[in-house]
Amino acid sequence: MTISFLDFIPQGVQLLIEWLLQAVTSNYGWAVVLFTVIIKLALSPLDIWQRVSMASNNRKMKRIKPQLDQISKKYANDQQMMYAKQNELYKKENIKLMGGCLPMILTLIIFFSVFSGFNQMTRNQAIDAYNEVYITYTQAYNEAMATTNDVVVGYRAGEDAVLAKDDEDPFFKSWLHIGNIFVSDTPWSSKLPTYDTYTGTGMGSLGIKDTDFAEGVVFSADEYNKVMKALEEKYAGQVNGYLILPLLAVALSWLSQWLSRRGQPQVEGAAGSGKGMQIVMVGMMGVFALFYSSAFAIYMVVSQIYSIILQAIFNVVNKYLDDKEQDRIMSTTFKR
Repeated sequence: MTISFLDFIPQGVQLLIEWLLQAVTSNYGWAVVLFTVIIKLALSPLDIWQRVSMASNNRKMKRIKPQLDQISKKYANDQQMMYAKQNELYKKENIKLMGGCLPMILTLIIFFSVFSGFNQMTRNQAIDAYNEVYITYTQAYNEAMATTNDVVVGYRAGEDAVLAKDDEDPFFKSWLHIGNIFVSDTPWSSKLPTYDTYTGTGMGSLGIKDTDFAEGVVFSADEYNKVMKALEEKYAGQVNGYLILPLLAVALSWLSQWLSRRGQPQVEGAAGSGKGMQIVMVGMMGVFALFYSSAFAIYMVVSQIYSIILQAIFNVVNKYLDDKEQDRIMSTTFKR
């Protein structure tokens, strides 16, 4: 079987989290936190390169802005010549307009690959949970029916077995305030995924088919409702979360974008596009956190916290270097 690069990352996400579960912690939520820190540390060189490249380009752009204004004014009626002269100036000043794009593109590729990995992990966990519930229920039901012909007794035996196993080792894993980290952290979501969530294909749905389950496991709406009945009653009225992670994801994303813009020398006229990108990024984080698993929302929140800390440190260092350069220029000017 051939595994492409884009397949390797999602599979790597699951393998690393599973390893962390075995070696470090038995809780999926904390395994995701540790996974996120590991990934961010590994990507730090790329992240720092992107920030340094953007800061350098913005600083140079700010310095040559008077020259760019002169070119724009001089060749206002000749757009082709204006762009040629601007590119000539960029080349002379060693300004690489696309220099900061490659790290950003790679970061986005990794982000969506990790997102795919979390989606696949969520799907696998839902499949495994139903497999366990079905097998637990069916074994208890068959054992009861071996001694009685009363199906009601068989149903009750199956339900009791499911509840007993869930009390001992929950089929759906919780973390802090979240009932099931493979369901979104929202008050309109139940800890127990519905049959429609299992089989649906929209945002937050899993697209699971009956062929995805272990041999001998029956998956249909009627069978699902039967074996899950005891859990549905147990979790009736319980919400999965309280919008804490989605709100944090949006707030931290906005703060991260704000700190990033604050830490870069801004060229007049570029603020509008930057704010537009900030709105898009914040909105994207909100959509992911609202409609997909809490596990991925944990990843986004921890990732944003890490980025904010790194950006704050970068801003301090960058300001120190800017002040030092400004002092050098002032000192040289005064001597002249």
